Amino acid sequence: MTAEPFTFRAASDSIVAVDCHNAYTRSKPSFLVPQREEVAAATAQDGTWLLETKTLRVVADAERVRIFRKSGGSDPIAEIRDFSTDGASIFIDRGFAAYGVGGNNAWQFRDNEDIDELTDVDLDRWGHAYLVHHRVTGQGNNFFPWLLSAQGFGLFFDSPFPMTIDLRDSFSVSGKNIRTFYFIDGPTPAEAVRSYVKLTGLPPMHPAWALGYEQSTRAWMNHGELDFVTSYFREKKIPVDGFDLLTTYDGRGGIGQGAKGFHAGYLDYYQGWHVKGDYKTYNPKLLPHGADDIKMLRGRGFRPIVHGYWVADFSDEAENEKLWQDYKPLLTDGWSGWWLDGTEYCDVADGSSFDQSYVPPDAGKFTDEFREEHDNVWALLRSKAFYKRQRRDFPDQRVYILNRTVFPGVQAYATGVNQGDYWSSWKLMGVETVWLLQMGMSGIFFPETDIGGHWPTNELTDELFIRWAFLATFSPIMRSHGHNWRCRLPWGFGPENEARFVPLIKLRSEMFPYNYTLLAEANQHGTPMMRAMILEFPQDRAVRRIWDQFMWGPNLLVAPVYEKGARHRDIYLPEGTWVNFWTMAKSEGPGRIVVDAPLGKDPLFVRAGTITPMRAHSPTIPGQAEDRLRLMVLPSSTKGSFTLYDDDHETYRYEKGESSRQQFSVSALRGTGGFSLSIGAIEGKHGGLKTERSYRIEIPASLAAPSRVRIGGKDVRLADAADAAPQAPYWQKLADHIVVELASVSGPLTVEFA
Repeated sequence: MTAEPFTFRAASDSIVAVDCHNAYTRSKPSFLVPQREEVAAATAQDGTWLLETKTLRVVADAERVRIFRKSGGSDPIAEIRDFSTDGASIFIDRGFAAYGVGGNNAWQFRDNEDIDELTDVDLDRWGHAYLVHHRVTGQGNNFFPWLLSAQGFGLFFDSPFPMTIDLRDSFSVSGKNIRTFYFIDGPTPAEAVRSYVKLTGLPPMHPAWALGYEQSTRAWMNHGELDFVTSYFREKKIPVDGFDLLTTYDGRGGIGQGAKGFHAGYLDYYQGWHVKGDYKTYNPKLLPHGADDIKMLRGRGFRPIVHGYWVADFSDEAENEKLWQDYKPLLTDGWSGWWLDGTEYCDVADGSSFDQSYVPPDAGKFTDEFREEHDNVWALLRSKAFYKRQRRDFPDQRVYILNRTVFPGVQAYATGVNQGDYWSSWKLMGVETVWLLQMGMSGIFFPETDIGGHWPTNELTDELFIRWAFLATFSPIMRSHGHNWRCRLPWGFGPENEARFVPLIKLRSEMFPYNYTLLAEANQHGTPMMRAMILEFPQDRAVRRIWDQFMWGPNLLVAPVYEKGARHRDIYLPEGTWVNFWTMAKSEGPGRIVVDAPLGKDPLFVRAGTITPMRAHSPTIPGQAEDRLRLMVLPSSTKGSFTLYDDDHETYRYEKGESSRQQFSVSALRGTGGFSLSIGAIEGKHGGLKTERSYRIEIPASLAAPSRVRIGGKDVRLADAADAAPQAPYWQKLADHIVVELASVSGPLTVEFA
């Protein structure tokens, strides 16, 4: 329907768009939605406009839009009233929890005039108001014009300008130049997120190494310390891929602020990667050989990530190109990723940047109106500039960008987000968990939380560090970063802590085949890797406000410990059978149970009816397909399957179809306790593809106790548990699980457990 200043249309069968028109929206394209689509137009009848898709029915006039699910009865599921480019009143069922609105670490907006410290750790957004304006809310508080309802739909308000989303006594949106109000139906929360991400831009595949452990560093003493730390990682065979080298900052020496652990007594703000105030020249005290030192790091298997506060007029393509030409030689030198710090708003050499040399060619354009329009999208425009130019000039090297600020659409430019600089505390670990989950439900699929929090406090002990490390093991980026960076090294709190931390790093390495498939699911469909419980169990009312446990993909339930001194915790298991990853004991849901939680082994459960592919840990994420997999197979009363994804791990050739898939499926348990595992053929093509693999199949003894194992109608030899090196194929009965070993086989084949 067109009757300016409004247009009603269906952007897809599940998306209704209410377009609002004024001089701004008619003259400028959207920053947030790449292209406008229309699949159905409204029809007029007696002053009312009607719109129908396969699943929705919309009735509208100039004052309100009522949206009905065709399967949902006579009441509208949402109603938008008094809409204009300045805002709207929205009516939805407040009995369902609300999520999204981006993520926040420490602030929420109250009374339309002030910001106060957040006092509650809560996943539900009702009862608060949120200011979508990064200049005011600051780092780590990336509020979005997006809300997700547990009822299975979302609302997206397309505008870069500051906006208030008020969810207190009523639901209202107020702002400026709101281009479009989108109603995005699921009809489940997960499907609504997927549709929202497709609207704003699906994420590309990150480089495979980004799923490894990332070690951040800060102020170095000298080159010798860099040589020691990187050599020590390899000597101790601790897996690590990403390796952050921070800016030199102001170049002053001084004792480390709030020093803890291995950091005590070290100089702070001393040697970064570049000469103070000059991002084009390597610091000779840290990198005396310049680019050769970066190549040295690459030779040791590290993926160096360069950190800086680059500034330019990111609204100007000519300036973006000049900035890129200045810094693209860093990629030629061997750097693998960008940490684009700062830029919470439209800054132009105003003292917030450590590159003080920048002066905009046309400073007069930075009016208050210009800043209002660009504050929220400034970091998005910077990511877009780096991403598009790297893809143009280095087409076979996937982009890795870590921002401190994000906004809808930035996920399309291979951009993750850093938590910002917040204090180490048990409470912050809880706040960070909510932040990670809200980011995922807001379309940002690569958020990270600094293990232990950024600024050290008296609460930063080895216990808090290890509990946080467990959370990070099942976060999109596992990154150890903080102001006192030396105690964030695996050995930073001493050998006892190292003995707990390194196994978690190795577990992260072992999870790569499963994690890489989750990354591909995000790339292809827009599903976050780290999932609030509501995304996997939308019909379970008990999970709607649960923030302290989550799903890692569809198979794993992760429940970190958030209480100092606790050695057990209460968790909720949804319906079904669940197996404790550490003990192989099974429990039945739905319901709450108390679980032992020794330090370093927080509760971790695997859903029965699933197959989880893993690998042996290695110093770095491999550059080609695995030739050996460990399959965790959990039979249940229903069939289960998993389709493993792979490609060449480094280039964009997957976009041209160069990838592979292999399906694994487990049949339902029979009355006799028998079941079968099908291993499919590896289908597809890409660099490093393996057509044969060896497999170690593990089945919890709590779920099945087979007496025979057969392949192709032939019995597999039962090896004695005392046999240290039996020859494959064979199977064994161990204390808590059954093992089947297969050597160099190609699918399809079926393993029968009788």
